[in-house]
Amino acid sequence: MNKIQTIITVTILASGLMATAARAQDDLIVYRPWSGILSSVGKEMGVILKTGSFVRGRAVAIRGSELEIDVKKTSDPQAVPKGKRTFARESILEIELYSKKSRGSSGVSRAVVDAGRQSGMLIGGRIGSELHGIRGVVTGAAVGILGGVIGGVLLDRRLHRETETLRIRIVPEVGEQVSIPQAIQEDAASLLEARHR
Repeated sequence: MNKIQTIITVTILASGLMATAARAQDDLIVYRPWSGILSSVGKEMGVILKTGSFVRGRAVAIRGSELEIDVKKTSDPQAVPKGKRTFARESILEIELYSKKSRGSSGVSRAVVDAGRQSGMLIGGRIGSELHGIRGVVTGAAVGILGGVIGGVLLDRRLHRETETLRIRIVPEVGEQVSIPQAIQEDAASLLEARHR
């Protein structure tokens, strides 16, 4: 692999890693009681059920212990078909709320533009000097720079179109009685006994 190929490969990998890191920071996990999601009516959401199914749609209503969603996408059409569906609070593992991002121009897209410009000049210079003299150098550099600018602009648009995901795990309300399964109670009791021996 020559120097130019190495530079291009490193640039592409670095841009991909920066974009992945930026995306990973966007998912937030919060713990809220059921009453903390009442304001989500009318919003786009995803629901992960304890059965392993995933549904996505708009929240129609949130009642005492039920969530009604107009399901647009489902991972299991047999068990949870599209349309208005009601889910018991106990059947929900996690809720994902989606909102549009609004952030300024990203450093990732600027990096792609800069990398494209630099790579274009290097590649254009190399190809032009070997094949077509000064016209080849100018043409190759111009094509490389243009490719970098277009790539950066497209990436910037893609980043601005993405949604931010707020992942919500439901916790008991304050003062709510929580039933602990018998097996866990017995394990806890035996651990306490062993500790006091």
